[in-house]
Amino acid sequence: MRRLCRFFIILIVACTVASCFSPIGSIGGSDLVDFLWAEPNRLEYKAGDRFVPNYDLEVFASYQGVTKPIPLKEVEIGIAEDPNKPNALEGIPSDGYTLKNEGKKLVVIEYKGMDTAYSIKVSPASGTGGIDFVWE
Repeated sequence: MRRLCRFFIILIVACTVASCFSPIGSIGGSDLVDFLWAEPNRLEYKAGDRFVPNYDLEVFASYQGVTKPIPLKEVEIGIAEDPNKPNALEGIPSDGYTLKNEGKKLVVIEYKGMDTAYSIKVSPASGTGGIDFVWE
């Protein structure tokens, strides 16, 4: 009986100690991305506004069901001025990109061989700071 009690005490202590250590390896045990998506913080811009990745979007990846945020310095971000031509991308530097032309744009994010995209709308710049006056 004493041996059995000692065995269970050692087993409990060993399990407690083992649970204090982090697992060996990367999240999900693999660097292969299952799913990639972007969460835009802004979808509408005025012509002349800047698209700044650090403020305007967040990127997430799923590794075998485990989701983790991806630092923007690890992804490639491009913008297609014509959404019908998604392969004609202009790279976006980390300090931002000035949106010049009106219309819909396609933002494309690439990470470890996967990509995702979403569209943004660029409307005409208003000379009155967004307030329109109607004179009658």
